[in-house]
Amino acid sequence: DISDPINSIFDYYSLYENGTPANNGMVYLYSGTALSGSLTEADATSVIASPDTDMFGLSLVASDMNGDGKDDLWVGAPLFNGDSGRASLYIMP
Repeated sequence: DISDPINSIFDYYSLYENGTPANNGMVYLYSGTALSGSLTEADATSVIASPDTDMFGLSLVASDMNGDGKDDLWVGAPLFNGDSGRASLYIMP
């Protein structure tokens, strides 16, 4: 929950200590420069999903990695390949 980062970290450690999560991770992408109000999953313009229960999406970083003036997206999956972890870079169009 982005509005409560402390609780999100607690949830991560709680899941980590209790084994692999039951659901695959997903990142919902929303288009627009003036988004406001409450957004739902149905409002997303696209979804990036993990085929595994690796906590994909637990960490997100937006940064212009290719110098085109648009932020690209790093998505973390700390439980990828057991607990090796991985960060995936998605170049935004």
